[in-house]
Amino acid sequence: MRDSFTKNEQRILREINDNNLKEKENGVFLSNIIDNNLRNAKIIFSSNQSVAIKFNSGNSQNPQSEKELIKILNFIIEAIMLLNEFEKEGFISLFSTINIGSYPHSYGQLIENTSENIEHIIPDGDFKNLMIGCFQNKIFSSLALNEFIDNGFITKEEKRFKHMRFFNIILISANTILILVTFFAIFLQK
Repeated sequence: MRDSFTKNEQRILREINDNNLKEKENGVFLSNIIDNNLRNAKIIFSSNQSVAIKFNSGNSQNPQSEKELIKILNFIIEAIMLLNEFEKEGFISLFSTINIGSYPHSYGQLIENTSENIEHIIPDGDFKNLMIGCFQNKIFSSLALNEFIDNGFITKEEKRFKHMRFFNIILISANTILILVTFFAIFLQK
């Protein structure tokens, strides 16, 4: 597992853990996390299996609109990759619960009906399927995730490694001192 996480990743993990602690055994959807983190943007899943991202960026000719779209897509990719990584490590479990493609859904917070809203349809089928798959999964966190967050995003293995390294430094220092004392004792006897 990686040894560093971005602030976004840490916030996502905290929200998953906090929502699971509040909901007890009900789990949480990725959409709950997305809703809290996407401001002025909305992800729309339509009944015909298309996925669009709608956001407010001034106007469509604005070069900021591409940057805003990239920022939103990066956040979604970061969240999905994080979920996959933590599922492999056993910190969370993902369970498919709903068929998101059968009826329209939208996630995020966007003021509708403004002329400055831009809609971008996701053309890539693989990315679209990945998003649909992740958004229909319910996320359950384990106690290991809670402990991981409480330890400042440090894994047990990393913590154990740091303790072992500290212990080894003490042993090497003690051995060095003993060798020096022995050397001086032998030197003084001659």
